[in-house]
Amino acid sequence: MEQKRIIAFDSDGCVLNAMEPKHRYCFGPAAVEVYGLETMKDAFLAEWNRVNLYAPTRGINRFAGLVEVFENLRQMGYALPAQDALRDWCGAAPALSETLLEQDSAGNRTLEMALEWSRRVNQMTREIGNKIVPFSGAAEAVHAAAECADVAVVSSAREGQIRAEWQKFGIASCVKWFHGQESGVKAQCLAKLKAQTGAEILMVGDALGDLDAAQQNRLLFYPIQPGAEAAAWQAFRSRYLPMFRRGAYTMENENVQTFLRYMKRI
Repeated sequence: MEQKRIIAFDSDGCVLNAMEPKHRYCFGPAAVEVYGLETMKDAFLAEWNRVNLYAPTRGINRFAGLVEVFENLRQMGYALPAQDALRDWCGAAPALSETLLEQDSAGNRTLEMALEWSRRVNQMTREIGNKIVPFSGAAEAVHAAAECADVAVVSSAREGQIRAEWQKFGIASCVKWFHGQESGVKAQCLAKLKAQTGAEILMVGDALGDLDAAQQNRLLFYPIQPGAEAAAWQAFRSRYLPMFRRGAYTMENENVQTFLRYMKRI
């Protein structure tokens, strides 16, 4: 009997060219607005974009990213409110989701402000929908993947937003499972898929966090390298997807090594 196979795709920054516009036009500016950071706007946005786009922390959950940026800037000497309560919540919550934060935030000003910021981000991302499109070759690759494997989306974005975006571009019909931030961190989501199906799973992602989530579960990983997305998707469809289909894909390939060298440099 043929081995059951699953291909799990990250969404933002991987299938959809969404990370740059969302962080540059929504996440960072929303924090400047909600926390009143106009006097240090340039420094804040520079650090926000570095942490979320151009560092090994690329793809970090929004709340964990907020803690990281605030703590980094406080260490640089900027007068910012401590985020101890949010850091503790990120360490204890079963899923770093807006829904759980809403349940836990009552009476805690730090958590309430993080929730206000997250809601403002959601509003702003809806307003820039026309800036978000799939990377060249990504939608075609998802359709090709669905012809030979079950497809999952494993993302740190909100599930409703993921579904809406994938539906917009005609690729939601390819997906059997959507796992957003409400389902837990990516490693937890992949563990659930593995336990439920016993399948061979290939994680496709654009960040070290995606690779780490795959490795924690002893799964395969295929990288979509930032800045070289079109080439990565073409290679995935023409070469590496057929290899995965016949059970010949391994982590010892040029794309993985190039990705690791790139991520170590940023």
